[in-house]
Amino acid sequence: ELRIDTIFSTDGDGTVPLVSLGYMCVEGWRKGHKLNPGGIEVTTREYMHEPATLSLRGGPRAADHVNVLGNQELIGDILRIASGKEVGERIRSPIREMAGRVRTRFGQAI
Repeated sequence: ELRIDTIFSTDGDGTVPLVSLGYMCVEGWRKGHKLNPGGIEVTTREYMHEPATLSLRGGPRAADHVNVLGNQELIGDILRIASGKEVGERIRSPIREMAGRVRTRFGQAI
């Protein structure tokens, strides 16, 4: 029997919690980790969700779940990367601290 009697609210994109969205980006795929055996460089870049008031799709600064695909800043970053330029890391959330707690709790199991 499945019983659901509690709702939890946490940071994230409205559908996925922040720790699920960001843990691998700031911890799991970093160089020297067994989940990134090739040592591929990982850059984590977060986008603030600033939806337009009268837009069904969120507008040019939306950053939640699927709507982030229309985010003008993200599209600009993709074009910069495709043209051989680099984009810097930008983390605005507490994901590094959260990843540290995951690492402390689970250690080498991950």
